[in-house]
Amino acid sequence: MTKTAILIDEMCMMYQLHNIGVEGVNPWNAFYETVSEYFGQSNEVVFHFYGNNVPREMDGERFEKRERFFNALQRHNIQVFHGFSVIDSQNRLLSKGIDVLMSINMLDLAREGYEDIILATASSNLVAYSRAGRECKSHCERERTCRKVDKCGKPHDFS
Repeated sequence: MTKTAILIDEMCMMYQLHNIGVEGVNPWNAFYETVSEYFGQSNEVVFHFYGNNVPREMDGERFEKRERFFNALQRHNIQVFHGFSVIDSQNRLLSKGIDVLMSINMLDLAREGYEDIILATASSNLVAYSRAGRECKSHCERERTCRKVDKCGKPHDFS
């Protein structure tokens, strides 16, 4: 059995689902469970959800609704990571920081021994981070006796 992490970028996932005629996911924990079953059984699976909220001052009602949504995810053991929103020159609300959060979490998960990290994102920036995560995991497996900060940048104690 392996350790698996499923990381989902909300905006990417919803865009893809809308393209095939699916308007939403309810409940999200069932969606994560289905993805987990599709990729095989693990003795430990963590679910990460990456999204952002509208600024409260822009739309207080929508902000509160999104907060309730994020809280509901957390009640189902889905870890929620927040990016932030900006308004572009065409007055569109854009999500920012999601790829950075995902990349940091990917490397942390690789260092923690997660063997399978499943990404649902459209960010091509994450290709380099997935390679770095594999290199980190490989290095950590070779250096089981190290007690110092290794190539991954994190202290290890494998005794």
